[in-house]
Amino acid sequence: MLPGMTSEYQRKSWSTTLSGGNPAAQMSARAGLWLVSRETRPQDAREAWMRDAPAMLRTGLHFAAVRLPAGLLHRLAGGEDRGGVEKVFRSFGVTGAVIADPNQRRYYALVRPVEACPGPWDDPAVELLGRDCYLGVPAPYRADPPGTHWLLAPPEGEEDLCDLAAMGNLVAAARGCEHGARGTMGSVNWSWSVPARRV
Repeated sequence: MLPGMTSEYQRKSWSTTLSGGNPAAQMSARAGLWLVSRETRPQDAREAWMRDAPAMLRTGLHFAAVRLPAGLLHRLAGGEDRGGVEKVFRSFGVTGAVIADPNQRRYYALVRPVEACPGPWDDPAVELLGRDCYLGVPAPYRADPPGTHWLLAPPEGEEDLCDLAAMGNLVAAARGCEHGARGTMGSVNWSWSVPARRV
């Protein structure tokens, strides 16, 4: 077996542990299997999830991530209500693969890694996390606060990832909303260029 590949036994064990025969839990198990299937140490991620903690997964393997400050989305949604934020994402064609981190006041939209290239990210508050970053990914079943959770359903495969063009349109709309309100974004870019950093 190649390093990082998950054996059939491990797949069945993980799936059984999470699912327990519940269809929603089985979907969570499929997402969990996909999210860690290219990790060199998938057992570390599964152990973190079993403790109900986010797993540190490397971006650029299965997915990249667009990091968005919560304030950007809350302005478009007209408040911090979860339903309003979900509606904003859905109105731009984003129906899944979005993580909410209320402690850091950020959202992460998972996109295809091949699309992790320069784009409409001239907003200092928005960053595209590609290769050699780490992202705290909640357990696939973690759909509610407190803590990091899935705002929109976790992906079970590449086809469930967010469309990068849709994310660009969302950022442009939020930027337009902010410029109309104050003239400048006024946010801080908390990124730093250190390889293999944790986010």
